[in-house]
Amino acid sequence: MKDKIIESLTIVIVIIATLITLLSLNINDLNFVEIGNYVLVSGEKDLIIAKEEKQELKDNNIVYIDYINKHLTINTGKVKDVNVVDNKKIYTVINNSKKVNIDSSCVIGNYLYIIPWLGYIINYLLTRDGFLLFIVLPLLIVCVYELFKFIDGISKYKA
Repeated sequence: MKDKIIESLTIVIVIIATLITLLSLNINDLNFVEIGNYVLVSGEKDLIIAKEEKQELKDNNIVYIDYINKHLTINTGKVKDVNVVDNKKIYTVINNSKKVNIDSSCVIGNYLYIIPWLGYIINYLLTRDGFLLFIVLPLLIVCVYELFKFIDGISKYKA
């Protein structure tokens, strides 16, 4: 029974390590994970999933970058109007009953859905401490257990 629990734990750890590695390898300069046409944006606590769209965004819910009080924030809102100024698209977005003008370079994509608290967990797992605590340490424990199990098997075989 104990061996099955250890094997299951090992499989879960390997899956989590693979996912974290996939996320780490696909992260861009703005700390977004881009996988195909989809973008995973982890805010302070929530994970927002958006789809990059090159078509018209009017009347769609979008995810965009906003610079508030010298701090980059991720927001969502509904596009109400699109204007072209100096060959740049400017989107008029309604966010919390407030109109905001957003440059097209700040738009991440169409808002699909949000997963509460997962952004906080992913942000922590992508740090050095999170990787060591949740990936390296459990794998080290499993390796040591398997080594002792191997040595015990050899000693039983010789006896």
